[in-house]
Amino acid sequence: MMKTRDICQIAILAAIVTAAKFALSSLANIELVTTLLISYSLALGVKKALPISLVFIVGEVLLYGFSPWVLMYLIHWQSVVIGACLERKKKHSMVY
Repeated sequence: MMKTRDICQIAILAAIVTAAKFALSSLANIELVTTLLISYSLALGVKKALPISLVFIVGEVLLYGFSPWVLMYLIHWQSVVIGACLERKKKHSMVY
């Protein structure tokens, strides 16, 4: 069971990811979503990073509507988070 603090932290961090994507959407080739999700994965672990990415995806669906890209978002962002968390567990990681 998650504490209220954890739920609020997940909601705020997912809102930051959504706001960063929306704010930089007019600029070409600049995106912070991957950087933020990898950072959250390395700092918080998989138990908080996966819900952050899921809330981000739900926010995207609410903003832009449901279409085939949603399924790819579910696969892509979850694999980014899981890959970063697997890298976190390595002893010879370049990040730590």
